[in-house]
Amino acid sequence: MAFLKDSTFIGRASGRSMEGVGIYDGDLLIIDRAKDVQQNDVIVACLNGQFVCKIADLTNNLLLSANPANKPYKLTGFDQYNV
Repeated sequence: MAFLKDSTFIGRASGRSMEGVGIYDGDLLIIDRAKDVQQNDVIVACLNGQFVCKIADLTNNLLLSANPANKPYKLTGFDQYNV
């Protein structure tokens, strides 16, 4: 899968994991790949072939949900990951 750094996409949110930051199931997301990711940014990433919307914890190499019912996801060397 190839991604262009200067592309902008529109996606649709699915699920409840980001409701704590105002992203609800069915919301449209504008994804700007030209932006550099900073600590605690809300991102859309391709993780192991699936698109996910999470909070980037760059310090601890985690993908965080904004819903306390969802556990953090620890990125490892075995993950295929692209923001």
